[in-house]
Amino acid sequence: MSSVPDDPGGFEGFYEARRVWLLRILQPIVGDEAEDVAQDAMLELFRHWDHISRYEAPAAWLRRIGIRAAVRRRTRDIDRPRLERCHALLEARPVVEDPTASFVTSVLAELPEADREALVLHHLADRPLDEVADRLGSSEAATRVRLLRARRRANEKLIGLHGTWIMDQTWQRTALAQELREHGFSSAVEPVLDNLDECGPIRSHLRLQDGRFLLTNRESVHLDHGTYIFDGRRLTLHSDGFPGGVTHALTTDGDELVLRQVDNRNPSIHGAPDAAFQFALLGSSTLRWQPTRSRPLRTA
Repeated sequence: MSSVPDDPGGFEGFYEARRVWLLRILQPIVGDEAEDVAQDAMLELFRHWDHISRYEAPAAWLRRIGIRAAVRRRTRDIDRPRLERCHALLEARPVVEDPTASFVTSVLAELPEADREALVLHHLADRPLDEVADRLGSSEAATRVRLLRARRRANEKLIGLHGTWIMDQTWQRTALAQELREHGFSSAVEPVLDNLDECGPIRSHLRLQDGRFLLTNRESVHLDHGTYIFDGRRLTLHSDGFPGGVTHALTTDGDELVLRQVDNRNPSIHGAPDAAFQFALLGSSTLRWQPTRSRPLRTA
């Protein structure tokens, strides 16, 4: 995943370059408290700036102390014995100065405690499913489902998908029509625009959370919802109650996300191929990640 380069312009430049990046990391862990935790981490960095600024990667130090503070805040009231068992397994593994390993460890720290313990026991400690289920006090079937969901959560955090992505461009009717024509959807212009006309200017918000997606226009108008699967560099959206699915090639660059349709098996709607609607709502502009208040993903 691409990251924001460290700003060489002193602490103030570094702060401006890294503030949103740090919020993006901390928000899945502590939700609405991410701003407070980020400020505390930045204050700690400021106190040691003369020393830390000479590190090869000051941002890695900031991420580490930020995640530690967030995890401490999140886990104050959880079951301590389970936490200690999980930490003991992590700490027992050989310490390797590897940025990738460090990042994976930070992703594990962001997961709910039971999910983290299941992944560590099964995939890092190589414990069999029945033993993991016994440790968690659940059935093998329930543990298998937990592992599947935990892998999906870890996957979306590893690539940085978790959160809300907002279209950079706000489309008025005339401009969106031109975009559709330029990208091979000339015959679909009228049905697409007529169907979207009641929504007003188009600026899509795509929220991705724990394997589910919610698509709205300017946060207020519901457009679609369902489940998603991320596999490699492709994002597949499956609308609830709607057959088929649409797959996008995915490119991230820091806080930017670009989606390009590579397969659309959804049926035509309102007299136009679904690919034209997908392009209008998700493929016609870069999407930019934005911090949002932590709340359950609701589709009703």
